[in-house]
Amino acid sequence: MKKINFSTNWNGKLGCSVYTTIRLQNISKYKTGDLYDVRLNGKPHHKAKILGIKTLPSIYHLSSFVCYLDTGYSAEETIGIFEKMYKAKVRNLQVQPFSIILLKKEKDA
Repeated sequence: MKKINFSTNWNGKLGCSVYTTIRLQNISKYKTGDLYDVRLNGKPHHKAKILGIKTLPSIYHLSSFVCYLDTGYSAEETIGIFEKMYKAKVRNLQVQPFSIILLKKEKDA
């Protein structure tokens, strides 16, 4: 089963039945309808299904509305977190697509 790893439970969202995650676009990994093993700090947390994916041209298109729900921080603060997180991995965040992924916990998880 595919995995989605979290190092932080941003905004306490992993306790919710439906939540979002903002990720680098990866069309081969993240697919609507697929089931994932969600992990927090490498440990199993629950299973969740992707309900939908919205793609943005870059993190600079994130709104504070989405960021507050996802991370608990404003767009400016969230973008700063991503800039630090991906500094070594991504050459140009201005043109790197990101996905807002909507997940729903599986009931038996």
